[in-house]
Amino acid sequence: MFVPVKKCKSKESCPWVRKQLQRKIRRRDKAFKRSKVTGRLSDEHKFQKLKQEVQRDLRRAYWQHVEELIMPRDSDEGNNSMKRFYKFIKHQKMDHDGVSPLKVDGILVSDPSMKAEALNKQFKSVFINETDFKPDKQHPQYPSIMPINITAPGDSSCCKA
Repeated sequence: MFVPVKKCKSKESCPWVRKQLQRKIRRRDKAFKRSKVTGRLSDEHKFQKLKQEVQRDLRRAYWQHVEELIMPRDSDEGNNSMKRFYKFIKHQKMDHDGVSPLKVDGILVSDPSMKAEALNKQFKSVFINETDFKPDKQHPQYPSIMPINITAPGDSSCCKA
């Protein structure tokens, strides 16, 4: 109930992935499904070729996007282009994975509510108030010291025994 949820953007929502590239990605995904279903070597080769093309085009589009952010067009205003650049840099630092799957009692848990429950259980076991420590109620090992009297500086009465 109290597990925070955040949806991360998918690969198609990246600003450098345009319509033409999205179409090619869908074609690659269809070719992959077809190669797995049919098992034919020709379908596998077609998929591998599309996979290489998509990877190459994605990298080109990404670096073209970064280049546009670094060296803005003349039509862009100075502040707006810098804002886009710093926004891009800020989002590069973010971790979009969240909490990785946890192993609980030998079972890998990937459901967010189950992960929250496992972490809650772990923290409860660590931060518990009960303790087995019982201090000794016996007499102290060392004798107590005599009271110390602090007086004004230069007063010799502090050194009397």
